[in-house]
Amino acid sequence: MILLAAIGIFIFATVSSMVGIGGGAFYVPILLLLGLPFHTATSTSVFIILFMATVASVRYIKEKKTDIPLAAVAGSISFISALIAGMFANRVPLLPLKLLLIAVLLLSALSMVFDIPVAGNRSEKRRGRFIWQREKEGERYFIGLPVLLPMKMLAGVFSALLGIGGGIIYVPTFVILFGTPVAVAIGTSTLITAGTSLASFIGHTVAGDVRIDYALPFVIAGILGGIVGPYVSLKLRKEILKRILGVILLTLVGVLACRLVHNG
Repeated sequence: MILLAAIGIFIFATVSSMVGIGGGAFYVPILLLLGLPFHTATSTSVFIILFMATVASVRYIKEKKTDIPLAAVAGSISFISALIAGMFANRVPLLPLKLLLIAVLLLSALSMVFDIPVAGNRSEKRRGRFIWQREKEGERYFIGLPVLLPMKMLAGVFSALLGIGGGIIYVPTFVILFGTPVAVAIGTSTLITAGTSLASFIGHTVAGDVRIDYALPFVIAGILGGIVGPYVSLKLRKEILKRILGVILLTLVGVLACRLVHNG
């Protein structure tokens, strides 16, 4: 059973690292099927994501697909919120967070699958004191700090409490709201996810939810997925990559909705 679970985690880690997300929404159900308590499954998922995202980040940085200053700003916010949320994971009601996450993912997925025009596509017209102009891959994009800061804080909370990496919030925010090139959004999200999952893991360790010995075979599977995923992602055109991301987000909506119906 553990071998089958490790194979499943490898597959989902590969797909997740292709599109800049942690994959925790897939890992947690697998771990729950093995009989782990929810908070132990969540902390184990975060541990897997930490190594998977770190390995994948190295490849994306090497290929210059990462906006490191943006990752530093957004990641520091998510790191702090994930660290604090992880410490109080056992005391926070999860239902409102789950409903909010499903709604955000559904809107993001539909926008990407059907290529609905959004604010990010008109980002070249945006100016102001709190607009941060960035440029990567020959494209300019504009980061609205009043939107970025609360979104990344929320992503950190999601990461710690639900066992996800936060990338399912980072990538849609960068692509849809700020017009970031999809490959750069994926690389940047992966780096932030590594930092956020580290904070979540520290928080869960303080709370006493971590079982590192049990997690090791799954961590190895996650690392292998983190190697394969970026290799595939970097060979795909951005239009195809964007739609793949949308389909994966829709799948995540289905997974989360099923978990909500069965487990609350």
